[in-house]
Amino acid sequence: RMLVTGSPGTGKTTLVTRVSKRLPAASCSGFLCHEVRNARGKREAFDLISLDGSLSGKLASEHGPHTSQKVGKYFVQVEDLERLSFPILDAALELEGSSTDKPHVLIFDEIGKMELFSEGFEDRIRRVLTSRNPNLHVLGTVALNGQGFIKHSKQLKGV
Repeated sequence: RMLVTGSPGTGKTTLVTRVSKRLPAASCSGFLCHEVRNARGKREAFDLISLDGSLSGKLASEHGPHTSQKVGKYFVQVEDLERLSFPILDAALELEGSSTDKPHVLIFDEIGKMELFSEGFEDRIRRVLTSRNPNLHVLGTVALNGQGFIKHSKQLKGV
């Protein structure tokens, strides 16, 4: 299990994206978070997309829809996060009880303040990172700074 951390803009997402493109699609699943910039290059939102491109959604946007969960100027879309990430994370967790002996790589981006508005997301990521399945390999990103699970995830045994 490997978590990549660093300041915003240092290439965490770029790294995991490039790794995902070098792996056979059949042995890899996950999701990435991409910045959305306007015509002037100003960041205004964060989009989520599954590695296979079949699922996408808005993680957060400064334009809404307005929610009670907010990080800085961004309204966090917890329902979109859960709709996209839960099936992917659940499928990876189900591999633990399966009879397959094929290696599988789960890639996710990221453990951060926005994502941690979802208790279900935190629970699933914790279970993935602590899974005893020797065929489940994990590459994820985590914010450099933060308390709670952001800090704790970097200290989990086996990470």
